[in-house]
Amino acid sequence: MSEQSPIEAAEVRTEAMLNGELSQEDILTIFRQMEETGIAAADIMGGLRAMRKRTSPITVPEDAIETCGSGGSGLVTFNTSTFNAFLLAAAGLKVAKSGNRSASGNSGSMDVVEALGAKVDLTPQQEIAIFKKVGLVFKFPKSRNPLHAESPLAAARRAYGKLTIFNLLGCLANSVGTKKRMTGIAKEAYAPVVREVASQEGTEGKIVTGLDGLDEVTVCAPTRIWDIASGEESLFKPQMLDIPTSDAGDIEGGTPQENARTMRELSYGRTCGPLVNLVLVNAAHAIQICRPELSLRQAYEIAKQTLESGSVHSKIMEYVKSSHET
Repeated sequence: MSEQSPIEAAEVRTEAMLNGELSQEDILTIFRQMEETGIAAADIMGGLRAMRKRTSPITVPEDAIETCGSGGSGLVTFNTSTFNAFLLAAAGLKVAKSGNRSASGNSGSMDVVEALGAKVDLTPQQEIAIFKKVGLVFKFPKSRNPLHAESPLAAARRAYGKLTIFNLLGCLANSVGTKKRMTGIAKEAYAPVVREVASQEGTEGKIVTGLDGLDEVTVCAPTRIWDIASGEESLFKPQMLDIPTSDAGDIEGGTPQENARTMRELSYGRTCGPLVNLVLVNAAHAIQICRPELSLRQAYEIAKQTLESGSVHSKIMEYVKSSHET
């Protein structure tokens, strides 16, 4: 019998965790070992094979973009990529975003979209119908999924409380079928590995890591950015868009209900400050992925005008309504 490849071994290991074949302590041991040795591309590729056996993917146009952060930063964060999904859709882009409930942080994408009033447990047919109507869809795992069910894996992730391989798998599983992505990784050491896997899978866009530990483009420190296709690395600083550096406390989030309330306030486009700056710099980078002919400043101005128009609020209301009517 031939020896398993690293990818095959990772697939078997991930399946065992997903299937409930390992105890919480067994899974915690795996998490600790991975933190010590590092997560390799083969670990992610094998894990993705196992994850994708459990998903019900949908197909969206190739020009759609997914915005996603890994979570696992240990920071109390605002759901920036989720808010920006609404902003980008309001700006006329097609957006398909996968997400989940929080496993180690304060508010997952699924948590805050539900807190906004949307229905989150949808069939693939309903998700496609919403996308066609709104130009935006959130693809969440169903309630039976072991990533957020009462399973040993879910319990282990909560107990561990830090970034694990499942944070990275969640970013890359891509059950929405987009070819363009902006993915934030909380731990800088893993960003090049994620870029490598994303590149091999034929996606394009940006992998970003805030040097303050944020899994987004940050306004509190420089952000390291990798182009997925070329591997080219660059450094973004808020001053490049005439934005002052903020303190970490100025962009903190809260519970899903608190973050949903903040989203509604921001969506009217009548506020300013560090959190608005955070939203806009991330939206600008995402817009530039879809419209590479634009400079970053031009993309920033589009994001700013879209937010100030109040159309983001309309898009949130349209999505919430459609999720219940479809």
